[in-house]
Amino acid sequence: MTTGKINVPVKLVSATAGDWIQIGGDEVNLRVALDRKSASFTPSKNGVYKFRRGEEIFEVTVGDVVNPPPDPNPNPTPEPGTLLYDSNVDIDWASLGGQVKRVDDTFGGQSPNGKGFHMNASGNPRMFLDPATKELTLEHDGAYGRAYFCVCNYNSRLELEFKLDSCNNNCSLKTRNRHQYRELEDPNATDEETQGGIGSAYKCGTVEQQVEVVHGTNTLDKTYILSPRSEAGVWYKATYTVQDVDGKVRQINTLDGKVVAQRDISPPSQFFNKAQFEEWSEFWIRLNAANGGQLKIRNIKLFQL
Repeated sequence: MTTGKINVPVKLVSATAGDWIQIGGDEVNLRVALDRKSASFTPSKNGVYKFRRGEEIFEVTVGDVVNPPPDPNPNPTPEPGTLLYDSNVDIDWASLGGQVKRVDDTFGGQSPNGKGFHMNASGNPRMFLDPATKELTLEHDGAYGRAYFCVCNYNSRLELEFKLDSCNNNCSLKTRNRHQYRELEDPNATDEETQGGIGSAYKCGTVEQQVEVVHGTNTLDKTYILSPRSEAGVWYKATYTVQDVDGKVRQINTLDGKVVAQRDISPPSQFFNKAQFEEWSEFWIRLNAANGGQLKIRNIKLFQL
């Protein structure tokens, strides 16, 4: 444990390079060095500050703190063996013969946990797979073109890198998603069996969180301001966590290692039907673009938590 003083910079040094995330205490401006092995911040209040760099946890106590309550890790690290999906592995890139492949309908296994994906919505959505870079490019000419990935999930963390073509558009992620269950599995399924999903969207200036109870019925909308704003044409790493915590659902968004949105919500009871989601569910990646557009994605991973 490290100690610090108000208005005096504190430097943290890790054995490895990578993303730094604050996981406890009042939010600070964490400055990461170019080598990504060290980071620093200047505390303005007494308290306990916690940070994570890979598997290392850094705790800094500023001033006299008596029995500080433990801060929950806002972005828990999955245990070994909990990787559910990895686009670098689960897409058979070798089968493409070195050529970019266009997908207009389905690709790969379509059964529960088949690890393929299928395209949906208006605007002629299509996905381009580039084996040279292992990048996926989602395009459409409508408003809400998307890809559903056939991977069952409940408590999960979705990770990916994305690049928007325009700040008029945004990248939408959704897990605990049974949006297409009625269309694909059971035409007589009730609304309670076709949960739209617990979702989020990354825009250039904001991050949004939302629950889609059933197709077209949304609730619990919340918008968070991004500062600084993100930009079009730039790759960003995002993680999106959905996890049960003390009878509620916790949503956490990070962007390039920084927590940018977090809350605990009480969605309708059907979103706690773990057995149902583990039997059949998907996650989606959607490009919200009123006049069509392009979203580039890579390094897609889904972890069970």
